[in-house]
Formats: sequence, structure tokens, C-alpha cells
Amino acid sequence: MATLLPPPKRQKVYYGVQEPESEPEPSTNIVVSFVNEHDGVPIAPAVNLPANVARQTLEALVNQLRTKTQEDEDHVPFGFHVLLPEDATKLNAPTRVVISKSIQEDVLNHPSQAFSEENVLVVRCAPQSVFKVRPATRCSSTLSGMSVH
Repeated sequence: MATLLPPPKRQKVYYGVQEPESEPEPSTNIVVSFVNEHDGVPIAPAVNLPANVARQTLEALVNQLRTKTQEDEDHVPFGFHVLLPEDATKLNAPTRVVISKSIQEDVLNHPSQAFSEENVLVVRCAPQSVFKVRPATRCSSTLSGMSVH
């Protein structure tokens, strides 16, 4: 599955002179395997993604992968994290790295240096809402004892 990147931003033009823009840093690609947090079952086969992909994009990708394997087509918000290896954890230290911005910033740049671009990252996905609230649009019954005039 190919990941579509947004088009490049337009360059600003001041008084007819085009301002030179610095070249963006090339992003490294990593192989990511998404698994369900609760039972460890893979959601889809491993995918090759840019390391600087944002958390919101990961959420959209997981929702697309879910709809191909399940009948449920509703968008579900997800939380993502990666477990630290046992040798990288200290006593009373967190055992997982939460992905809040991107894989590059949160996982690959983690102080433990436990992950590299060569690793297949196992990203655990946990749905943030386990039930659906549907809005009440009309009253379907009346209370007993009330009279309608």
C-alpha cells in the first residue's frame, strides 16, 4: 500500500523576487507492523512508511487497514505505543514509548536509543473509544400519566 504525501508548499514571493527555500531533510523509511494492543494480533501485514509520518496519519492508515478486514467502517481514534526491550528498561522506568507526534520524534529519537531504522517496529494500537454514542434525534415514547392536548 502506497502512502500519499501532501504536495510541497508554495514558495513565498516578495516584490517579484523568489526567496530561496531550504531543502527539506529526507526522511528515512522504516518497516512498521501494526498489532492490536489487547490480543497482539496483527491488523495488517507490515508496511514501509516514512519515519516522520504524523500520529494523525498513522490513525487514518490504521482505520483504512481495519475497514479492509472488518465490516465496521466507522473512524475510530487510536493510541499508539511501542514496547521498550527488556535490556533498555531500568527499574521503575516506563516500559513503553507513546507515539504522540511521529515515529521519528518519539521512538527513533528516544533517549534509550533502543530502536533504529533497521528494526521492524511493532506498533501497538489501542482504540481510544470502546463504545459509540449516538445522538437522540427524536422522542420515541411518552411517559405514562402525561396527557397530550
